[in-house]
Amino acid sequence: MEPDPVRPVPPASQPGPKPFQALARAAQSSQNGLDRAAGWKNMALKFKSKFKFHAFNELAWFFLAIPTVVGWLGLSCFFKPVEFRKTAELDCLIVAYDMGDLNGLAPVAERMDAKGYRIRLMGLGQAHKSLHGQNPPAYLADLAPGDALAREQRLAGLQVKEITAAYQPRIILTGMACAAQAQLINAFDRNALPIAFYDNVEDPRGKSYLRPFMEEIRLKAPFTFFLPSERTERLFRSYLDDLRAPPGIRLAVTGNPALAAWDRAFAGTDPHLLRAALAIPAGRKVLVFAGGYEPDYADSFRIFIQGIKGRPDLQALVVPHPKTDGLIEEAIIRSEAAGNVQLLKPADLSPRQAALCTMPALAMLADLVVCSQSSVGLQARYLGKPVLYVADPRSYRNFLIEDGLAAIAHTPGEVAKVVAMTLAADTRSLPSLAAAGIPPDPIGRMVADLEAMLKHGEPSRVAASGLAPGSGFVVQSAP
Repeated sequence: MEPDPVRPVPPASQPGPKPFQALARAAQSSQNGLDRAAGWKNMALKFKSKFKFHAFNELAWFFLAIPTVVGWLGLSCFFKPVEFRKTAELDCLIVAYDMGDLNGLAPVAERMDAKGYRIRLMGLGQAHKSLHGQNPPAYLADLAPGDALAREQRLAGLQVKEITAAYQPRIILTGMACAAQAQLINAFDRNALPIAFYDNVEDPRGKSYLRPFMEEIRLKAPFTFFLPSERTERLFRSYLDDLRAPPGIRLAVTGNPALAAWDRAFAGTDPHLLRAALAIPAGRKVLVFAGGYEPDYADSFRIFIQGIKGRPDLQALVVPHPKTDGLIEEAIIRSEAAGNVQLLKPADLSPRQAALCTMPALAMLADLVVCSQSSVGLQARYLGKPVLYVADPRSYRNFLIEDGLAAIAHTPGEVAKVVAMTLAADTRSLPSLAAAGIPPDPIGRMVADLEAMLKHGEPSRVAASGLAPGSGFVVQSAP
C-alpha cells in the first residue's frame, strides 16, 4: 500500500487551506525571529569591539587635549587679542633699553608727565628690570616685551602689533641701543614723529652697540636725533654722510639729561653721612671704581687693584656694573689680598647703605673716580671730579683723554703714579667741559624741543620757529 504523498506547504501568499497557511506563517515568523536574534548578537559583538577601540582613542585624545587647552590658556594671558585693548592716545612714547638710555630718558619722561603731557615710558632689557622694580612710575607702559631681549633681537610680529594697537603716540622717542627700538620706530612711522637719542659724546663710528639699531632703522624725513654735545653733532653728521642718509634728517644738540641727574644727586648728598654709613674714617682719601663688563675688563680691574693695594692710607670703593654680579671683582680682590678695597655689591648692602650709595653720591665723596671704559667717567668729570681710565691706550681713546681732561693708565705702576699725583694736587678748579659743547639744563632743552614738535608737528618747522633749543642742523646727504 503506497503512502500518501507529502503535501508541500504552500507559501503564505498562495491560496490554500487555512490551517496550512497559518502553519506557514508561524514557521516563517520563527525563522525571522531567529535571524533577527542572530543579527542582534553579531551587532552587539561588533559594537563591543568598536566601543573598546573608540573608548581607547577618546581617552587618548582627552589626555592629549589637556596640555593643548592649558597652553592656549597660558598664551592668552600674555598675548591678549589686540582688538579687546583700548588704544591710548599719547603725546610721547619713550622706549629705553639699557641704563644709558634710561638714565637719559627717564628724567625727560618725569618732567613731561609733571607738565601734564600724556606719557608712557617703556623698558626693554636692563631698563625693564630697573623700571619694574620698586616704586615704578605711574606713567610706566603696561606693555613691555620683558628683560630677556638681546641687542640684536627683534620683537615678534604679534608683540609689535599689540604695542601699535595699544598706543597711538604723536612722538616716539627711543635710545639707540637695540634693534627692537628701531623696529618700534618703524612700526609707528606713519602716525608718530620719530626721535632717536644718542647718549654718547664719542664718535658713533666704531660703536658696535649702535649696529643693531642702525641696521634696523628706516631713516627718512622727518627724523630727529637728540645729541649730547656740539662736538658729537659734528661727528654724527660725518657718520650719517658715510651711511648716505637721506636729506632732511635733523640733528638737535640737547645735552644728556643723565648729567642733570648727577647734578641733583650731588646737591642732595651729605658726605659725612655717607662716610659714616660705610665706616670710612674722616680725612681718609677715597677712590671710587665704576665697574664694567667689556672683554678685557678683568685685566683692567686687576691692574687697578695691583696699583693701589699698597696704599693703606686710602680707601677704594668698587661698584660692580648693574649688568654683573660682582663675582669677577670679588675674586680679584681676594686673590690680590687688597685690604684697602671695599666691594659694594647690592646684595651685601643694608637698605640704608643701598639708599645712600648711588653712583653720583659715591662720586661726590671720591677724591678720584676710576673706571675702565664706563660713561661714569664723563659724568664724574662733568661735575668737576678728576678721572682716571684704566685701559690700553692703543685700543681705547675718548675726547677726555685726547684733550687732557682725564688720565689713562695701563700698568700698576702707571696707576700708582696717577693716584699719587692726583691726591697730592688741588683738584678744586679743574678745566670745564665747555670746549666739548655740552650745554646746560639738558632736561629743559629736550622737553622744550618735544613741546615745540608737539605744537608745530614737523621738525623742520621746529627748527625754523626758534622755540626748540637744539641746533636744528639739517643733514643734506647725497642720495
